[in-house]
Amino acid sequence: MLKKINIRDLVKENWSWFLACFVISSAFVILFSYSTSPLYRDFYGYDSACYITFGKMWYKGKIPYVEFFDHKGPWIFFVNMLGFVIGGGRKYGICLLQIIFMTASLTGVYKISTLFDKSKKYAILITVLTILLMKINYINGDTVEEFCMPFINWTVYGLMKYYKSASEEKNHYYSWAFLYGITIGICSLTRLTNIAQIIGLIFVVFISLIINKQYKNLVENLVAGIVGILVVWVPFSLYFAFHHAFYEFIYGTFIHNYLYTETLTNWFPAWGSNGVITFINSYLAYHCIWVIVLVTFVNKQYRMCIAFTITALVEGYVFNLGDLYNQYPFICMVNIPIFFGMLIMWTKKDDYFKFLVAVLSIVWVGHYLVANTVPSVAEAVDKRFYRERIVRDYEGVTCVIPVDELDSFVAYGGFKIDDVYMVTNTIPDYKYCLFEQWFSQASEKVKKEIVEEYGTLKAKWILTEGNYDTIRDILETNYEVHLQNEAGYTLWRRK
Repeated sequence: MLKKINIRDLVKENWSWFLACFVISSAFVILFSYSTSPLYRDFYGYDSACYITFGKMWYKGKIPYVEFFDHKGPWIFFVNMLGFVIGGGRKYGICLLQIIFMTASLTGVYKISTLFDKSKKYAILITVLTILLMKINYINGDTVEEFCMPFINWTVYGLMKYYKSASEEKNHYYSWAFLYGITIGICSLTRLTNIAQIIGLIFVVFISLIINKQYKNLVENLVAGIVGILVVWVPFSLYFAFHHAFYEFIYGTFIHNYLYTETLTNWFPAWGSNGVITFINSYLAYHCIWVIVLVTFVNKQYRMCIAFTITALVEGYVFNLGDLYNQYPFICMVNIPIFFGMLIMWTKKDDYFKFLVAVLSIVWVGHYLVANTVPSVAEAVDKRFYRERIVRDYEGVTCVIPVDELDSFVAYGGFKIDDVYMVTNTIPDYKYCLFEQWFSQASEKVKKEIVEEYGTLKAKWILTEGNYDTIRDILETNYEVHLQNEAGYTLWRRK
């Protein structure tokens, strides 16, 4: 018989910690999401500038992968588009959504903390420490990882409840598997590698069900998981199918990403010792998982140990596949409350080895908090000049474009100009309007489409920076250099 839920008692019991998570989230996003916060009106970030731009383009009626292209799944663009809807065409609606998502993420961290200590004060403290330690991975805010985290954190909470069950229960509630499916669906519609934090933990659950011959429960969980994935996938699939863009959706989300991955090499040859330092300094949340593996092994919690070992290996492969981007380990946020929970339990043990490991690990994290988090928090002060209008280097050439001709303008380049459409308040009439050279190097299909699109000569004005070999012949034949500056920006005008 189901226990009757008293809403009044539920609210009374939970309002304080939920409110605390909301306040922490609001302060964190407003202070540190430089790309979307109203405190930094004229800053749009780097990768986040692309997401904001493409969210605005979707808001204006453009169809993803047909009228603008990026090799991310549609979830990040959808959230940014929804932010523009809420904000009435301004980016601040995204900031509001970030606060909601961050609140959901931190409530997950809070609940995971309560699995180790029921004290609300302890759980709030760990929640604050967790988000401060993740500051360096938050970069400018509005990242693809940020909008996956509520689902990942609550998925890991459900998995940890299962693994920590005192009775080593054989059955697994399939209602949780439904959430796992939703999480996999969301992550796959951003960047597939974002499932790295949960895939090992889920895999061991299913293996446990097979070993325990819980075949009925296994099927229930598989079905629930598939239904969860479909809940996410079906609406997007129907949208793109309705617009005759289903293949383009699949290509941009998966196929081009696979081709791009084929061009990647491990970061070490290019980064060397600097890469090692970056990997140590910026990937704390990932390194915590190896301490979790050690603790679970010593505690003879072998199911959990195997699950986290698989997770650590998968994440290690993903993080060492290409460049060391600071935002990647943001998906590992949940490792921190688990790390603290396990080690604090060890500090209460008489075993000197356990006590020493716990103390040294906590000292290591404390050093990280001081050495990395404090300077990155100070970065918010350095961003103060973005509260007023600033002049970008490329504006030294784009400023000569007549206002009535800005609708015939497109930019060809990389991260140095990825905020150009927000700054100029324009919507380009090109599918390939950012990172064109980079995309063309991963796919002959995309390269051909870029050449064909720029060959139409739709744009009267083209801004270039860096390598533009893919369209060099088109520019040199049909355009003339109108203006250049010392910063490396060139403005081309159609002949």
